[in-house]
Amino acid sequence: FHFDGSAWTQQLAGTSRDLISLWGTGPDEIISVGGRANGIIARYDGSAWSSETIGELPGLNGVWMAEDGTAFAVGVDGIVIEIEPGGFEWTELDRSVRPDTLHGAFGLADGSRFAVGGNLLFSPPWTGVIVQWLP
Repeated sequence: FHFDGSAWTQQLAGTSRDLISLWGTGPDEIISVGGRANGIIARYDGSAWSSETIGELPGLNGVWMAEDGTAFAVGVDGIVIEIEPGGFEWTELDRSVRPDTLHGAFGLADGSRFAVGGNLLFSPPWTGVIVQWLP
């Protein structure tokens, strides 16, 4: 959905798959991620959405985008990826800390990246984790 200041309108996202999180740096630079079994990345360029299913990735739950358009996304099985500006090319980052699932992502201008998650959706004991990557 898009809010123009007075009303919400539904937009086609270029996919029928679940989109779970989004972030943007302006009206023509928005990214969304999701998927359950396989990750999906969708981008909005100010006029239309386009998307790509990434078959080798598990589902993605959280995304954050830097001012230069580089995005940082996290998801199932502790997956952490960096997505190139304006497209769908991605690189997997360190998975040395592998909680069950990462749910949210955030970054700072200095290159620091943060993710939150853990065993929050299934049987007890419920555990949480905050992961930080430094430049």
